[in-house]
Amino acid sequence: ELRFELFFGHGVAQKRIGDPAGRENLLGRAVDAAREAGGGERLAQAILAATGLAFSTLLDVDDRLVALIDEALAAVQHEGVRARLLAAKALELAWADDDHIRFELSDAAVALARRHGDDTVLMAVLGQRQIATWTPASLADRYAETSELMDLARASGDPFQLALAMRMRLHPLIESTEIREARALMIEAQQLAADLGQPEIDRYLVHGEVQLAIIGGDLDAA
Repeated sequence: ELRFELFFGHGVAQKRIGDPAGRENLLGRAVDAAREAGGGERLAQAILAATGLAFSTLLDVDDRLVALIDEALAAVQHEGVRARLLAAKALELAWADDDHIRFELSDAAVALARRHGDDTVLMAVLGQRQIATWTPASLADRYAETSELMDLARASGDPFQLALAMRMRLHPLIESTEIREARALMIEAQQLAADLGQPEIDRYLVHGEVQLAIIGGDLDAA
């Protein structure tokens, strides 16, 4: 247990400061220590800490991570943990050939999270859902879901969760051509990120900054 806590804590700290080694430590040493301890919950804890709001590989599926998620799903019965694992798997399948699988997994994750009744779990699931189900046809759903996500994050009082929710809210605002609202939200998110001083948040905001710069015709900034 102590080995897991050490590797897990180290990996999370690395990830928060933007060190890419953090993810590998979570999926490597922390996962190995969780297996040695024989705890499915710890295995899931390490895997979920390694995932985020974006898929881990571009234009491809991270088969290793998907296999780890399946291993954890087979070992865990807790509804909240299973909901988060399903959401993470849906996100990692964003580049899979069959779109239906990720939508079905994401739908199942949201239903399970709502049944479980923990807002922290629901925030995590809704956050990952925005990328997992990102298609033009899903805009209306994503617009409503990110509004709910913002409400949940503000109610939580957790500035880190609020910053993540703001990042996800930017997508449907921009796609709905609500540019003034998107710019105002970006300013608020940037200030919050500056207050938090966590590179992980800064990294998430870069894409939104580029989108708004392009829309404004500022190609140098983009």
